[in-house]
Amino acid sequence: MTLYELYEICENLGPIYQNCPFSKMEKDKTPTVAIRHLKNKKIFCYWIQHQDGDLVIAVKLNPERAEMLREEFGAVSPALHMNKTHWSDIKLDSDLSDEQILTLVEESYQLTK
Repeated sequence: MTLYELYEICENLGPIYQNCPFSKMEKDKTPTVAIRHLKNKKIFCYWIQHQDGDLVIAVKLNPERAEMLREEFGAVSPALHMNKTHWSDIKLDSDLSDEQILTLVEESYQLTK
């Protein structure tokens, strides 16, 4: 899944917008892109490129679901830059299918609505 495909998926969920809230701190790095609800401005997904080159998205999940996914998939871990109970990092191009990633993005969208 590409970032373009991911953004199209997010757009199909409802009115959203993107911004780069940490751009002043990320001067020489690939910026973190936050995807937010248009109405309440809450982030429901963001992506970042880690230092090792992995492209990672973060989504908000029910804590029990997040724990289950972390145990089952190597690509799911506590979010590096968010509350580790509620947010999970997911490596793209890993052991999760595109359909599973889509489901997690949708869950995050609904939780932050």
